[in-house]
Amino acid sequence: MPFTPEEHRIALAVGEAALPAGNYFPGASERTIERVEKFLDRGGLATGYKGMLRAIETAARLSNGAPFSKLPRGEREEILNQWAQSHVAARLLFMGLTTPLKTAHFDDPELYKKLGCVYEFHGKPEPPERWRQQVQPGESIPDGEEIECDVLVAGTGAGGAVFGKELAERGYAVVFVEEGEWRDRDAFTGRSLEMHHKHHRDGGVTGTLGNTFIAVPMGRLVGGSTAINTGTCFRTPDWVLDRWVSEFGLTGFEPGTMRPYFEQVERELQVGDSDPRYLGGIARVVARGCEKLGWSHKAIRRNAPGCDGSGVCDFGCPTEARRSTNISYIPPALKRGAMVYTRLKATKVRIENGKAVGLEAVTPDGKTKKFRARVTALACGTMLTPVLLANQGICNSSGWMGRNLSVHPSTNCAGLFDEEIKGYSSIPSGYTCDHWMKDGILMNGAGAPIDIGSTVFPFVGRKLIEVMEAYDRIAGFGFLVSDKSNGRLVRLPGGRHLWHYNLGKFEMDQLKTGMLRCIEVFRAAGAKEIYPMLPGHGVIRTEADVERLRKANLKPSHWTLVGFHPLGTTRIGTRRDNSVLDPDQQSWDVPNLYVVDGGAVPSAIGVNSQVTIMTFATRAAIRLAEKLG
Repeated sequence: MPFTPEEHRIALAVGEAALPAGNYFPGASERTIERVEKFLDRGGLATGYKGMLRAIETAARLSNGAPFSKLPRGEREEILNQWAQSHVAARLLFMGLTTPLKTAHFDDPELYKKLGCVYEFHGKPEPPERWRQQVQPGESIPDGEEIECDVLVAGTGAGGAVFGKELAERGYAVVFVEEGEWRDRDAFTGRSLEMHHKHHRDGGVTGTLGNTFIAVPMGRLVGGSTAINTGTCFRTPDWVLDRWVSEFGLTGFEPGTMRPYFEQVERELQVGDSDPRYLGGIARVVARGCEKLGWSHKAIRRNAPGCDGSGVCDFGCPTEARRSTNISYIPPALKRGAMVYTRLKATKVRIENGKAVGLEAVTPDGKTKKFRARVTALACGTMLTPVLLANQGICNSSGWMGRNLSVHPSTNCAGLFDEEIKGYSSIPSGYTCDHWMKDGILMNGAGAPIDIGSTVFPFVGRKLIEVMEAYDRIAGFGFLVSDKSNGRLVRLPGGRHLWHYNLGKFEMDQLKTGMLRCIEVFRAAGAKEIYPMLPGHGVIRTEADVERLRKANLKPSHWTLVGFHPLGTTRIGTRRDNSVLDPDQQSWDVPNLYVVDGGAVPSAIGVNSQVTIMTFATRAAIRLAEKLG
């Protein structure tokens, strides 16, 4: 849906105000708008953006007496800056309008070159191995044919791939159903716009609604979200496992009992400390600040042997150094005879005599394919599996299905230093301050390429360009908070669903504390300026600025948040009345139906979740194999 001439003119007016020319960075141009238009059209987002363009045109007419596109550039910049600091609706409109513009504008090889950053990766295609013949599109299944197997797994991410591989290696016939596609190494170019369109669900704009919006990015390809994350590998902390035992009665999940499962996963992933050569400037300043404060800090353990610090982990590893499940778990399963059918969306659990006997799934053109299995495992994702179950009206006798959602609300700030940082040419998240982890706050380094990096700053106009021209001297630092499982699935008229999540007082206090501690680290490390993503606190320079933030009455809508680790929506338990799954991850209500994604994890864990989900799936698969005999 291309822009009309009027919409194109408004978009260019917004771009020129938001992205003026700097000392050596060019300003927004027709080329910028063409890129935005192409991205929005491919992602199916054009209609919403057109509405925002018309909204700002009308709002300016009411407030300034003339349409936005007819105002002088300085007045346009002032309007955008006012919106960035205003009420939630104005800020959402500001972000909705400027984020695609920033990303598209800085997605430019010349700008990358000026900062000494690699613009695009060109991986060499590998000759397909024989097992690749066992990866087939769902459309290849003849109409009317029913695929039979021992174990059917919907999803190939952290839970599904592990569960299926462990059972395939024990001699069971395993079939995977995956909505996304198989991607070879040469498909991961590092280009954020392209990769979001190809590999993220809904272009990366999925999330929760409530007293604020929290983006929850999800992978949509073989490997799921493990293929588009930074490779961070934390075990579930012992104190979390101990709490599950004491609060939920989950005997068998004690640290000592779970240790062999963690060790098995870490061997498969080849988990180790990040290579010091590729930790980069962010790690250096974080370590310096933490040392001065007396806080514990360390390199993060990752599943990326041979990582060369390309800096584009979140868009897919171009060297396959990171052992996401499409590298580590799916190939061994295929070598043992498993099949993967791609481009198939699971839509219905087949139930006969009260027991699960397989799945129905649909192709992109709407054709239904049927699968029959002794055991059916759902690993569609913490926020997607409950939608499938809710649409069918199953697995909710306890009333807990689709409740208990935790997301680890996360945000970040950035610091400007007098030294070269180049966070975009190192491991994006290779270093952590774990000093406050037991208190539910985990701080990690956060590097990003220039196009995505530009969206971190709540600026437009001259300040934005000033910051971006110094991007090689800027360090990013993010943090997550362990939340109280506040989310739930809500059914809308017409049968659609959304996830409702409210930040509570606990999360609000934790977020403020986390931001102040990130700022403290940067100040101790010698940052000249610090940029929190908070309206009214765009630049921190002095102790007075910090004190003003400390005293600020922040609201949920002030925070710009991402939830990278959704958990808990089909949680395990020992009682049928307060859980969805038994301790082996089998549905209380439908025998032979398992859920092996993050929904099974009982609560927030305070650390990155992929190893926890994989460990749960390993345990569930081994225990199932013992039952199947």
